[in-house]
Amino acid sequence: MKKSSILLTLIIALTFAISSFSTVAFAVSYPVHYHLTDENLGAANAAVANADKTGTTFTIPKDEMRNLIDIDEDRISSKDFLRVDLYVIKPQGSIPTSATSSKTDGTYPTISLDKSGTYRFWILYGNLAYEKRDRYMMFTDDDNKMDTEGITLKDDGWYDDDGIKKIPVFSFEYEHEDNLTITASGTSEDGVVNRAYTDITFNISHGTLAAKDGLKLEYSSDSTDGEKGTWAAATVEDAEFDESKFTLTSISFTPKKRGYFRVVCTAEADDKDEVKKAYATVYVSKEYTEVKLVDTRLRDFLKNNWKSLIFLGLALLSLIGIVVVALYKPKDAPAKKAVVKEDDQAEIDEGDATEAEVAEEESNATEAENAEEESAPVSEDETYEEEAAEDVPEQEETTESAQEITENTETSEINDSSEKNENE
Repeated sequence: MKKSSILLTLIIALTFAISSFSTVAFAVSYPVHYHLTDENLGAANAAVANADKTGTTFTIPKDEMRNLIDIDEDRISSKDFLRVDLYVIKPQGSIPTSATSSKTDGTYPTISLDKSGTYRFWILYGNLAYEKRDRYMMFTDDDNKMDTEGITLKDDGWYDDDGIKKIPVFSFEYEHEDNLTITASGTSEDGVVNRAYTDITFNISHGTLAAKDGLKLEYSSDSTDGEKGTWAAATVEDAEFDESKFTLTSISFTPKKRGYFRVVCTAEADDKDEVKKAYATVYVSKEYTEVKLVDTRLRDFLKNNWKSLIFLGLALLSLIGIVVVALYKPKDAPAKKAVVKEDDQAEIDEGDATEAEVAEEESNATEAENAEEESAPVSEDETYEEEAAEDVPEQEETTESAQEITENTETSEINDSSEKNENE
């Protein structure tokens, strides 16, 4: 009986000892823990917001951070004997799995500011006597990596499954002196269907246009903001455009329907570690229809001035007639040729022949008389009388010839008049 009682007592004592050792060991594993209140959290956030961010490093406000923790004074004599592990998420960065930097001299690490944007950080504490096997560092596994089992990262801290903040997270904004900036212009609220837009431009400072999809045209039927809403790449059914011809200073597209159109500009910083986007939005609410106008100016002119044109035409014709008459020079009329009938021509020929015979006889007679005169001398009175007697027949013959010529001329004129009347 005594042996059984002693054995039972030993078992109870051993169980108590093991339990006490576990409790002590658990307390020693986490000699530092956060003690968060609205007051100390507000002071810490204010200190972070007001800290100097004009240089290349950010100094963590030491006093406000120390006010957030409690230590086990049985294990740690002072907060100056703490190991400080800093975890930082830089702009466009990912969640670190191990400490970004650490300090063991009672100070706090600094944050290097090399990018513009939002920086987030949190701090884990441990004993300076920290060794992996002892796990004196809060929320850190044996591989010196943060143990996130059972906790979730949110905007302002790490929370457990019960929604209790276990580790506070702080954030601040930083603008680099050579910050990548994109300035958009040409935004419009008075868009019209079927009217081309060429006013949108972008200006990039301390960066370049992204090599891929630097300028894209997007469409939304219900968006009210350049960055929000349901946006999709514009198609040929939405607008007429050619993205391959888009440049920062030359962007043109023609909406085919109502809705919201935006041009998205994506730029990269000179160091290629930062990417930004800017938007230029055009709201198309009206429809523009092209109307083809018919030119009726000529028709209206003829309609209103046809009488004047007629009189003008008559005046021009009159002027032309006057000029023609003034410049016209008639040619000389050709001499009329005597037309003689065959019977009259025969009579004329016969008359000519008779005249020739008479002339020949007279010539012969004259020659004979001359010969006789030469052979027989005569007185002057006789000679004069004979010459006078000879002259009389000659004058008579000349008169007859003139009468015949006059008659022939009158006959020709009569014939000409007859033929002219017949021709008419």
